[in-house]
Amino acid sequence: MAETPKGWYEWYSKIVKDFGYSVERDSEAASLLASYMSSKPCLIQTLKKLISTHRTVIIAGAADTIDEEARQLAELSNRDKYVLFSADSATGALLEAGLVPDVVVTDLDGDIEELKEAWKRGAVLIIHAHGDNIPKIHEAAKLFDERIEATCQTEPRGHIHNFGGFTDGDRAAFIATGLGASKIITIGMCLTCRVGKRSQKTKPKTQEWLKAKQKKLNYAQKLLTWLATTNPNIEVIDATPNNEPPIGLNKKTLKETIT
Repeated sequence: MAETPKGWYEWYSKIVKDFGYSVERDSEAASLLASYMSSKPCLIQTLKKLISTHRTVIIAGAADTIDEEARQLAELSNRDKYVLFSADSATGALLEAGLVPDVVVTDLDGDIEELKEAWKRGAVLIIHAHGDNIPKIHEAAKLFDERIEATCQTEPRGHIHNFGGFTDGDRAAFIATGLGASKIITIGMCLTCRVGKRSQKTKPKTQEWLKAKQKKLNYAQKLLTWLATTNPNIEVIDATPNNEPPIGLNKKTLKETIT
């Protein structure tokens, strides 16, 4: 079982209090997903080996710049130099650019058809359990029978892991850190911009939802700062154009990071 980063549960307590989440429901979801995973092989060592070969992980978020960034990434033709993570709703942009993510980090609230397509093409799905996605965990168990891993935000039990992280995007960075990445590059991850169209694609788009989503992105920004400043041996770079990165992240262009 992967080790939860020291200090994560203090962050989790703040998040639960701020959003009014139920620890009991989160624990219920974690137990449910772990039960589905009980017969599945653990892929953590496989993923660690993959990352140890490349050392660099690129994480794609779903800001409105991701479509152009995905095309630029595809044009660089350096696919053997990095492991590609997709944060749920960014998956479609990568696939449309001809890029298949190695890993998709998802709490199952994105476009399920995009997740299925990435999985069919060989992506590993790292499915996250929380109190609001219990019905979707039941559905996922019927759809994906291999190449899946599981995470939660509470105390892990059974075949499930807690690497830390809150939103799919920042959680992907925590997972990459836990798996041994020495360089993490974020693209399509403007956490102070308006919520991206791809993020809104399967959502209700109400003002209440948009307000809550922006609040989540604010936490993601703080968590990435915490990750970067508490792991000085890892270079964390933001290559998203035209945005101010979270404190602690270096700013470079995508071409500069992988050439």
